[in-house]
Amino acid sequence: MQIQDLDAPLARHFGLDKDAKGVVVADVMESGPAREAGLKTGDVVLRYDGKAVDAVRELQRLVAETAWAARWSSRSGATRRPRR
Repeated sequence: MQIQDLDAPLARHFGLDKDAKGVVVADVMESGPAREAGLKTGDVVLRYDGKAVDAVRELQRLVAETAWAARWSSRSGATRRPRR
């Protein structure tokens, strides 16, 4: 998965407040946990396992510290779990 910080222009593009914090999914590998969790290119990750995601480094840290069954929350409010 390739991700990038959500900046003001991207936030506006996705209909979010220009001060919104999060991470944009730039690309998802054909097979892997991100795709299995239902993430798609263009998703905006605002929360991971119930914790706010402010930047790429924060998401990477949270993923590294959590178990497989953690949840992703996207800008649409959908919560997704990886399938095993």
